[in-house]
Formats: sequence, C-alpha cells, structure tokens
Amino acid sequence: MSDAATLQALRIYLLAVIALVLCGLELELLMLNHLNTPLQLLPVGLVGGGIATGLWSLISPNGTSFRILMGLACTFRHPLLEEEFGRNYQSITRM
Repeated sequence: MSDAATLQALRIYLLAVIALVLCGLELELLMLNHLNTPLQLLPVGLVGGGIATGLWSLISPNGTSFRILMGLACTFRHPLLEEEFGRNYQSITRM
C-alpha cells in the first residue's frame, strides 16, 4: 500500500469517526430537549454544520471543505464562547 493510499484511508476513517461522534452528540442534544432558548440552539446548529461539512468532505474532499470543518472545530472550543457560557450559565439552566 502506497503512502498516498494509506493517507487517504486514514482521512476517510477519521472523517467517518468525526461524523459518527457528531451524530451522537446531535442525538443527545435533541433527546435532552436542548432547544428551549436561542442560546441553546447554538450547539445544535454548530453540530449540524459539522455533520454537513463532514459529509461534504467525505463525498467531495477538497481544501475548502476541510478549512470549513477546521473552522467549525475551532468554534467549539473558542475562549469567548466559554466565557459567555460561564456568565450565562444560570440563564441557560433556568426553565
């Protein structure tokens, strides 16, 4: 097996794992009824965008789809989002 074929197989495997994890996360968010406030819709939308971009990367791998996937991955751990989450924790958990 050549290096290019090994690299392609690894990419496909990693994208499939990412897509499965994101599908599980989306299912968990929906089962927890994580749709009460507009701020709670943010992770649902980000995960949906991640799933769509992951599938796009599997179907038609190109530089644009990988850059968008990396950008979405950075938003999941952005410090400003974590700071905003910390400040608004009480408003998120209120029913």
